[in-house]
Amino acid sequence: MSDTTYSVESIAKFFITVANEKDSGMPLGNTKLQKLLYYAQGFHLAITDEPLFKNDFKAWDYGPVIPEVYKQFNAKGRQGFEEAPDVEPLSSLEGFLQNVWDSFGKYSASTLSQRTHDEPPWQEAPRYGTISKKSMQVFFKTILPEPKS
Repeated sequence: MSDTTYSVESIAKFFITVANEKDSGMPLGNTKLQKLLYYAQGFHLAITDEPLFKNDFKAWDYGPVIPEVYKQFNAKGRQGFEEAPDVEPLSSLEGFLQNVWDSFGKYSASTLSQRTHDEPPWQEAPRYGTISKKSMQVFFKTILPEPKS
């Protein structure tokens, strides 16, 4: 496993920026942001066998949540991420993150929350406990699309 991870704040900032640019009519609140981060982490684990960021998700009532991001967003909203550190440039990840947005950004927070409730990583974690990256990796590998030949 390599040490190449990104700051979760930079990934959150990416999704907030895309949401502002797209103005999809579906607001990007804290719950929806958390689920986008969850799907980004899960698919990244499945595709690369590496975490996208180091932070762990907790199995909260409305699905997976990174408490640090939740607190930062609650305190300042979207503006809380304007000063997010961009330790590494995200240019190599933009296509991947854009695919996550294109696949999941169109859904409401409640739809995404319900979806995570139907998935093993959240179901199998102790309530308010840590959702293991391994359980995410195993599950997300089962839902990766088949490679095109």
